[in-house]
Amino acid sequence: MIILSIISGRWLLAEVYHYQARAFMDSWNPNQDIPKGEWDIARDALSKAIKLNGTQAAYLEDMSELIFQKTFETSQSPKEHAYLRKQAVEYMRQAVNSRPSWSYAWAQFALVKYRLFGWDKEVSLALEKATVLGPWEPSVQLIVAEVSFSCWKNLDQTLREKILNQFEHARKPEFSKLFDIAKKYNITAPLCQKIINKPLWETLCSK
Repeated sequence: MIILSIISGRWLLAEVYHYQARAFMDSWNPNQDIPKGEWDIARDALSKAIKLNGTQAAYLEDMSELIFQKTFETSQSPKEHAYLRKQAVEYMRQAVNSRPSWSYAWAQFALVKYRLFGWDKEVSLALEKATVLGPWEPSVQLIVAEVSFSCWKNLDQTLREKILNQFEHARKPEFSKLFDIAKKYNITAPLCQKIINKPLWETLCSK
């Protein structure tokens, strides 16, 4: 009982640190640099949460997100920027390893890895995992669309089919968003060809 109480206490404290970091992250404007000092506070809080409960995938994913946001600032040296890029991917890698059935984490892994390092087999695997594990998840569908359509030429035909099949499950609120992403990357033709019998898609594809 004592050991269980200690573990429960550690996990509860980890949640407190995670909540603190998440509160800062949710308050930031994505179109502006992170306020000076707040990033360090959030990173320190997440580091403590991970130290207390290193198997919690949400903590690892949020650390990756935190570092990923920092990579877009122009104030780092090339050495610091390279380090941040590697860290962002590594934390997402740990997140999917900690919870391999979590479709959103796989989708986020594909996004982070592709944005920071470009296309490779690991991105392909992450897209496939996200597609297979989360065919009905709107947030997963949108991330998969953003990554896959932006590098469509790199996908083999099997993966393309799996991704397009996923979009058949899209609900009404996501139809126009998915179509807009496809339009941005000039991928409307294969998308419309695949889902031509869906009434809502027909309206968009006929424009």
